[in-house]
Amino acid sequence: MIHITLSDRRESPSDDPLGRTHYGYSPNMPPSEIYRDNHGYYVLGTRADRENYALFSAPDHSGERKVVLAVEIERIDRKTVPGRGVIEGDILSEGHPVFDAYVGKPITGNRNPINYIDSVVGRRTCACGCGTEISLGQFVPGHDQRALHERVSQIGTVLDFLDWFDKVHSGVGETVTNTDSSLRHGRPQAIRRETYNLDKYEWPNGLELFLYDDGRIKVGHKDSSIAVTEVSNYTAGKTGTSRASAHVIARFTPTESGSAS
Repeated sequence: MIHITLSDRRESPSDDPLGRTHYGYSPNMPPSEIYRDNHGYYVLGTRADRENYALFSAPDHSGERKVVLAVEIERIDRKTVPGRGVIEGDILSEGHPVFDAYVGKPITGNRNPINYIDSVVGRRTCACGCGTEISLGQFVPGHDQRALHERVSQIGTVLDFLDWFDKVHSGVGETVTNTDSSLRHGRPQAIRRETYNLDKYEWPNGLELFLYDDGRIKVGHKDSSIAVTEVSNYTAGKTGTSRASAHVIARFTPTESGSAS
């Protein structure tokens, strides 16, 4: 874990690269403000990139140093402030093992504002799926390569994998073939866009359907304007014979630069 010792709250320079007005800690600050004012920017070595959690500590009213915030690290941003690291992640709350073990508890400070703690609390399992618990990084050493090779083998050879990967990330998909031959608007191209976390379906006439992993849906049409004509929500039938449902009806109209069907 990364342990960051906070100073007393004070004004930030007018040219603060994170746009902060203050940094440091004062009593009764909510976790969101502690994070906003103190998640960067620090001189962080390469070890920081392998840590999963960050603890922030400050003296209480009695002068005893205690942990005031725990964050699960998503990434270390090293681009916003050249030569420094900005911690990006999720604020932990009661019920998470790291929060329960550290937040509000005394912790030893250090003359260096950045130090590291070796802890068995908050371990995670190796991302390859082997089940091994680890405290640093995402993988047991060597398991990242094993996981990669296993996934390549599911596609075929390395060449097969490269061909598949380039198609997915260049937006070139495969035509949906399991369709009714009487369809009037053609067969769509099905494309997985991993970068944007969505599946895309594109019809020959320019109609596009985007299905996002978080449940959102977007419908588009090239060279067109759109008007939503109906939005409906239906509750489930009292007898259980019908399920709750919802729908949106929209009409695309060709613009002067093109046509739609």
